[in-house]
Amino acid sequence: MGTILVWTALAATSFAFAVQDESLEGSIREALSDQGDVQQVEMIPQDKDHLSGFALLLDAQGRPWRLDCTATRTEGEGFDWTCNPVVNAAAIEDVESNIREVLGEQGTVLEVAMNRRDDDNMAGFARVRDKDGAVSRASCTATRQSEGSRNFDWECQPD
Repeated sequence: MGTILVWTALAATSFAFAVQDESLEGSIREALSDQGDVQQVEMIPQDKDHLSGFALLLDAQGRPWRLDCTATRTEGEGFDWTCNPVVNAAAIEDVESNIREVLGEQGTVLEVAMNRRDDDNMAGFARVRDKDGAVSRASCTATRQSEGSRNFDWECQPD
């Protein structure tokens, strides 16, 4: 494969809101509800001004997602919070599927294997057989588009 392929997904919304202390978990649940069925939200105080926790949801395809959440007290009783999806099996499957689809236009995709580096990055490889029967291997990387997004930009470069 002599070309560099880059796929860009639609940007998703980053979740950051100011809320009152007593409604923090409810606010998180409500904001995430447009992303799927929110199964659980749990925030644990770290000190009087900081909380951390997680949210679990099922997306429209029924795949589970975990989001790590943090909250910091603002003036008064409010909190600013963010929840970022972790790189889990569903995220890896999405990126691998997108790579297969795009590389499939160049030939037969023999293998795509991506692994988590951290919650914003993946790395791996793809093997493709072109129309002449030659098999090539490419190193692939994927980077989260933006904070809070479940979408990744990926790139595969020939080895």
